[in-house]
Amino acid sequence: TLRIQTWRKNLKSKLESMYKNWRDYAHGACPECGEGVLCEREGQYGKFLACSEWNGGTGCEFTRNLD
Repeated sequence: TLRIQTWRKNLKSKLESMYKNWRDYAHGACPECGEGVLCEREGQYGKFLACSEWNGGTGCEFTRNLD
């Protein structure tokens, strides 16, 4: 039973951290690829929206300024 209790605690903390910033992903689907969602990001020129399917130079490269 100790193993199950530890598993439940770990699962709860992972779910809380995963959904803590859910508002960052509340900008709808990506209009370019349709697979990802638009996430708020911050770069050297300020905040912008980017597709969640972007993976360090591969995948969808859609961005939109928030300013």
